[in-house]
Amino acid sequence: MTDHNEPGEASEPFSIEFAEDWLPANLRQSLRKDASAQPGVFYRIEGHRRRDAAGAWKVHGEVRSFDQNGTLRFRANYRDNISNGLSEWFSESGRKQQSGTYRDGAPEGVFEAWYETGIIQSRSEWRNRKQVGANQMFYESGKLKHESHTDDQGRNVGVTIGWREDGSELYRTTYRDGRDVHNIEFTDDDAAVRSIVIRINEGTLIVQKPATPKQRIFMIGLHDDFERMIELPKDDPPEE
Repeated sequence: MTDHNEPGEASEPFSIEFAEDWLPANLRQSLRKDASAQPGVFYRIEGHRRRDAAGAWKVHGEVRSFDQNGTLRFRANYRDNISNGLSEWFSESGRKQQSGTYRDGAPEGVFEAWYETGIIQSRSEWRNRKQVGANQMFYESGKLKHESHTDDQGRNVGVTIGWREDGSELYRTTYRDGRDVHNIEFTDDDAAVRSIVIRINEGTLIVQKPATPKQRIFMIGLHDDFERMIELPKDDPPEE
């Protein structure tokens, strides 16, 4: 068992099956008196603890949680009741479901999640308590389902795209400084354009695919709470 104590700091192992007040909130809420009534919940927690200057117990070092079948479901590192270091979650079968690192209780670095088959399900990155860089989600086939990007301030930037499993697009949104400036949605059946949303200085321009062949345009002003429909000029009749 990994020990993250500083030199000269004493800690002792513990193993409990019922929630105790000194536990961190996330561990305390995970314990259940009757785990058989809620399959998959934590049944027993093992780890290391130490007393602080006031004499109160604090989780300090590696902690492991098990379900009623004895399967490891959660493993993490704490420093005085605060998550610090690698945290890992496991399924009922024992396969790793999620993994990520915490610093002073906040996510830091790459977080990944997997399907039961071991195929990657999602991947994201955190820095200074903000999600940054690429955020990706995948189908169980391994094909990309969604990808978005955020800057160092946690604002959406660039192009966010969603895909069907066959690789065709479901939606595409362009962001600038955290604000969406252009959005396209595609229909579920033939991947034709369903609607286009364009942000302009005077408001929002929305072009929607109608239920009838007649096209519709809506202009929503910055301070309006209603939509004003603007009809397009009719097409010229075909020349004979």
